[in-house]
Amino acid sequence: MSLGYNFCPLVREICDKYGVLLIADEVVTGFGRSGAMFGSRGWGVKPDIMVFAKALTAGYVPLSATVLNQRIEAAYLDNCDARGLLMTGFTYGGHPLACAAGMAVLDIVEQENLPANAALQGEYLLGQLLPFESRFRSVGNVRGKGLMLALV
Repeated sequence: MSLGYNFCPLVREICDKYGVLLIADEVVTGFGRSGAMFGSRGWGVKPDIMVFAKALTAGYVPLSATVLNQRIEAAYLDNCDARGLLMTGFTYGGHPLACAAGMAVLDIVEQENLPANAALQGEYLLGQLLPFESRFRSVGNVRGKGLMLALV
């Protein structure tokens, strides 16, 4: 379905127009679940900052991360006073076991092309679920992207 498929690009446009940073929370949508490596990229959107966790280690070991674009990196590196401090702290950041698990998961995601598989399987599943809209009164709408689907 096309419902809401222009939402993320419109948010990016508004952020650019008013000089607002776009932060994408990819905790659930990252690493292929939506049929693209990252949910925001599946909509053609390049956020300024992305945060992700869970799927980074397939949920086996807690690990989270934040990724910045070049604009944010340059602002951080060019700043020479305390206003440019980038204060972060992750409860589960940098643990050697978690980092090893993350690297192994990323290898599998890439080698087995899991985002493309999620897109393919999600397209099939969505096609099977769409008739529920007319078949069941309790289902008003079926929509999704990749293997992230909803019946509402």
